Formats: sequence, structure tokens, C-alpha cells
Amino acid sequence: MKYLLCLLIVLGSTISTYSNKSIDWYNYSRFLAGLESKGYENITKTGYYKQHKKFLHTFWNHLKKDTIEKIRRWQPNHVPKLKKDYTAFYPLSGADAVNMFLIYPNATNYLMIGEERPGIIYNFNAMPPWKLMHGLASVRRIISAYGMFNYFSSKVLKKETSNLYLKGTMPPILIFMTRLGYKIKKVELVEINTSGKLVLRNKGYGTKGVRIYFNKPGQSKLCSLVYL
Repeated sequence: MKYLLCLLIVLGSTISTYSNKSIDWYNYSRFLAGLESKGYENITKTGYYKQHKKFLHTFWNHLKKDTIEKIRRWQPNHVPKLKKDYTAFYPLSGADAVNMFLIYPNATNYLMIGEERPGIIYNFNAMPPWKLMHGLASVRRIISAYGMFNYFSSKVLKKETSNLYLKGTMPPILIFMTRLGYKIKKVELVEINTSGKLVLRNKGYGTKGVRIYFNKPGQSKLCSLVYL
């Protein structure tokens, strides 16, 4: 009951104003997604990043044809139209942001609950190249496994999100969102405190998560995704 209360408070929360502008989240997410980005030129010239970029381009082209275009044709005739500013809730989601966004494209807020940890925010430019290389390879294995079945294997997801170098569900979620055309505005590490409120992560409470603010293609309205 206590955990359910926490979820209800999260669902009813509004988007707050953020002030941390030390990271360019637009380019951060585009770098992860293998798209043109600024600020990472020393990395994007390397062979291992070019391999990452090539894989994601090929993967996304296949996913668009085999999954995304089919769901977009199916969705209008099978999912009831909902009121504006609703929250889409996806329990046991893992990192599957793709199906959630395609089935509920008009939500303002998204809540994902998974068994896997969300991870932390990385400074890619400060990482040793071999660590980043192995971390990106692990993220590709997560995404590749998803592309084969349109869902995540819990065994693969738990193993690869626990890798030593790019941990958590945040990297694949950011890649999916960015490849879908969403503009990432801000990422916050959050947690649920003892009062059941979603707050910035700083006290080490039990339930940790991530909150992502973003704009949808062609829109200026600020939306949010919370993964716990």
C-alpha cells in the first residue's frame, strides 16, 4: 500500500522548472544515439564510435520497417482516444520506451516501472576510451536483443544493464527517444523519499529513478518520462 501511494503521487506530479544547465542534453542524447552531435568530436572520430553509429543506423532502419510503421498504422484503430495531458503508465517496462510512445503518442507524462536500475549520468569525454567502447557495445547488445523480438529478455536486460561501464536502462531509453525524434531537454536522477514524493536524488532512499524532460517533434510543450 505504501508503494502504491508513492506511485499515485508520482502520477499526479507536475513538471517542475529545472536549473542545471551544465550538460547539453540534446547533444548528449544524440551522441548516445549515433547521430550528429557537438562536443564529442574526439570520440566520434574513433573506430569504435563509428561502429556504434553504423549499427544504430542499420538497426533503426529495420525497426522502423518491422515495428514502428506497423504500430503507427495499427494504433489509431485499436487504442481509444484519451483526453489531453494524460499519463501513460507502463509497469514492468524494462527499457521499452518504443512501444509505450507508439501506443500512447499523445500523453504528456510517462511512467515506467522496471526491475532494472536506471543508471547514472556519465561524462563521456572523461571516460577512458576502452571503458566507453565496452559500455557502448553493451548498450548495443541490449538494443539488438529488443529488435529481434520487439520486447526485452529479462535475462539479457539484467545482465547488460549491470555492465561495468554504461550501467542502467537510461542509455537505451535515451537512444530510443532520440531516434523517435524527441528532443531531450533535461535529465535528472530522482528518488522517492520517505513522504512518498519524487525528489532529486541526494539522500539515498530505496527507490531510485530518472526523470527525463523532452519535447516531441514539432512541439514546444514540455513532457516528462519517469523511470523507477
